[in-house]
Amino acid sequence: MGREGVIEQATLYYKNAIELAKKAGNNRTAGVISLSECYVKKGRIDEAMDLCKSRCDEIGKESMDPGIIIAFAKLLQDHHETSHALEILEEH
Repeated sequence: MGREGVIEQATLYYKNAIELAKKAGNNRTAGVISLSECYVKKGRIDEAMDLCKSRCDEIGKESMDPGIIIAFAKLLQDHHETSHALEILEEH
């Protein structure tokens, strides 16, 4: 399986992990950074941004772990998506 196949398989795994956590009532952001990284590696920046924003809406900005926001911004910055990284930081 090539790199693309591995990333796609990881994407499915992390999506399932997030859904299972939601069903279990776990409002933590488990898997969000990992799934976001899969999206970013595939050039799907908008999906990564939407994921972060939707989880924030689901659990509330005040409940969002600041470390997750910083890790997400760093992920974007590391992939040369500075404007998106700033957008996330400005929102929080």
